[in-house]
Amino acid sequence: MGTARDIFGGSFAEIHIRRGETTVDLGGMTPERVTDLRIYSGKKNDLSLLSDYPNVTRLFLQGDFTSIDAAGGLRQLSRLCLYPSGPVDCAALSGLSLRELVICRHMAEHIEALFSPALRLLEIGALRRLSDLSFLEEAGSVEKLYLHGLPAVEALPDFAALPSLYALKLYELHRLSDLESLTRSQIRYLAASLIADKVTGTKLAGTLLAMPKLERADLTFVDRSGSRRYTVLENQLRKAGRLDLLAAGMDYQAWERL
Repeated sequence: MGTARDIFGGSFAEIHIRRGETTVDLGGMTPERVTDLRIYSGKKNDLSLLSDYPNVTRLFLQGDFTSIDAAGGLRQLSRLCLYPSGPVDCAALSGLSLRELVICRHMAEHIEALFSPALRLLEIGALRRLSDLSFLEEAGSVEKLYLHGLPAVEALPDFAALPSLYALKLYELHRLSDLESLTRSQIRYLAASLIADKVTGTKLAGTLLAMPKLERADLTFVDRSGSRRYTVLENQLRKAGRLDLLAAGMDYQAWERL
């Protein structure tokens, strides 16, 4: 399966848990040397094997887990990515001091347990039934927030509760209709595509102009097809003398580097 690779300044390993076998690729390392670990589970697993990898700082979990409590023993963990096949409970992970947290595919219970003062980047996505984002208001230290693939969401969290948030990226929030929270935010960089289908270009422009700290916004692909609303948005900002707010090319990599 190849050899260990040096990424993000650490040693990378993979574990594949299947019904018939478990494959561990450490590339010749000992478990203690692993700092970046990815686990793919094709059957229910309690992750007790994590006790063999005490120095992991970056953990990626995808698949079927009966519990993720064992991750609470990784005291150096700074980035956690969860792509579970079913419900997981984060309550036992309250002692972690994560800087980056990604949760996709299935909502975790008690996610607030992972919102420590160290948290800087938060990504929530691909959760079709999630409609209420108010739980994000407990992540007061977050600086970058990425929300995507949330078709049931109609309103954003109260950004007044997130005073450190300066970069927001939105993707595929088609039912989003309440943008008022943006005007109470400290957001300086906004990237949004395929959002707020029923919000007019004029309303979008008014929202941008009312954001007190906004420096740059990329809404080039705000529509499902065509550029009708973007053209209106552009014209409204031109009239207001603030066309400088609009910028193109703020993809995920560019946004992450902000």
